[in-house]
Parts: sequence; C-alpha cells; structure tokens
Amino acid sequence: MDLVRMVAKRARKMLPMDLDDLIQQGMLGLIEAADRYDASDPKVFRVKARKRILGSMIQVNRRSHYRNQTNQALEAMEITSVEEIAQVPSHEAQVAALERNERLFKVIEVLPDRQRTIVELYYQQDLTNEQIGKHIGGVKATRTGVLHRGALVELRRECHRRNFERAA
Repeated sequence: MDLVRMVAKRARKMLPMDLDDLIQQGMLGLIEAADRYDASDPKVFRVKARKRILGSMIQVNRRSHYRNQTNQALEAMEITSVEEIAQVPSHEAQVAALERNERLFKVIEVLPDRQRTIVELYYQQDLTNEQIGKHIGGVKATRTGVLHRGALVELRRECHRRNFERAA
C-alpha cells in the first residue's frame, strides 16, 4: 500500500487525476504485478511493481482523456447515441453523394417543364400530390400522381441512357 501511495503522489504531478483515483488504479496495477512477477526477490519485484503501478495509472488517464475527446467530438457533431455514429456518412460517401446529385440534377433538367416542376416540388419541397396539383394549376391529386410516375419513368430512361448508376 505504501508503494502504491508513493507512486500515486509522484504520478499526480504529471497526471491530472485525483489522488484517490490514482491510488485505486495503482492497487489494480499492484495486483497485476503480483500475478505477473515472482515475488521471491523483493527488490526486483518492487522495481517491476512500481512500473506496473505507474503504467496502470497512465493507462487509465489515457482512457479517460480519449473518452473526453471522443465525447467532445460527438457533442460538436451533435451526436447523442452510438446508433447515430453509424449513420454519419464518411467524407468519401459525402463526396460521392454530391457528385451523384449533380449528375441527377443534370438529368432532371432534361424533363419537360411540367414534369420537372412536379419532381422538384415533390422531392425538394416535400409537397403532397394534392399540393402540387394546386400549384401547377388545379390538377387533381390522382392526375398529379400519374404525372409524377411518368416523370420517374422518363428519369429512369434518361439515367439508363447516360449509364447513371444507382446508389447502393
């Protein structure tokens, strides 16, 4: 116990941790040292145990520091759960999506005005078929749906013609 306390007091000068936490972690390091090393020669054991105790304290400090950095990064990204991490796209995925969107916008420009308007209102402004129908001149929702489907058929045709790959 005295060895752990001595190492903890010295370690506190270089590690930003509470003395009690260092002692607690040091005790775990001492237990590991007792399991790993032969205690028949007290001088050799003391040297090896001191290294293991200090190593244990440094290790827990690193973990704590890493956790704090990770939490700060997640907070900066406004991520609150582990599930959301999987949903954050990589930089490469974001670039690929932007390139795909640019190509898709060029394909949409080929559509006739009415179909292009329907596609833009539906996908960019999230309007319903009924709202789109009112916007383009009092067309019923069912007719807007038919026009929308026709626009999608034209988009598929044009994408196929341009060898446009679907998103995986």
